[in-house]
Amino acid sequence: MACLWILKVCSFFETGAVLLIARGAVPVAFYVLFHEERTVHREVSWRWRGVLILAVVAMAGCGRGPLGDEDLIKAANRSNIQRLTNLYSAFADQNRGVGPKDEKQFRDFVAKLPQERLARMGIDGAALDSLFLGERDSQPFEIKYGQKKPDGRGQTQGGSGKVPDVAVILETAGVNGVRQAGFLGTRVVKDIDGGGIAKNE
Repeated sequence: MACLWILKVCSFFETGAVLLIARGAVPVAFYVLFHEERTVHREVSWRWRGVLILAVVAMAGCGRGPLGDEDLIKAANRSNIQRLTNLYSAFADQNRGVGPKDEKQFRDFVAKLPQERLARMGIDGAALDSLFLGERDSQPFEIKYGQKKPDGRGQTQGGSGKVPDVAVILETAGVNGVRQAGFLGTRVVKDIDGGGIAKNE
């Protein structure tokens, strides 16, 4: 009952917060809030911080023990596509919402990050080439450079009021005709079908 009440409070403040929890994005959001120095402190409102804190309290009270900072970072960076999606989004957060213009700029950005921070994300700073390969298909990722993060103001899809997803990191081959894609802004990784939905061609 207490968990339901807390989730209702979150929904009252921002319905979207509940959707992020359902999609497993809370660890990513907390990684953004507390572990990416100088990236998003101007963009994330105190209201959002409060909503996310309430959400984690709700999750901890519903049978999941409280997670430490390291656990949250690991949960947000279990695969290379998650790591690259987070890094691409971090670059955009520092550059007016626009991603790197090309592979060189992206690699230079990653290479300049503190080694300790890369290690906490599961990245070997001395072997960055492997970061750009998908573990599932062993192929280089298809990366959409220069993409802009949706700001939710007027950028709606088909007049529905829904902010369009922007896929920026995509598997080249995937597995059994299904590829994964990482999305800018939400930092969510989802499966996409053979039709290549949300490819932002």
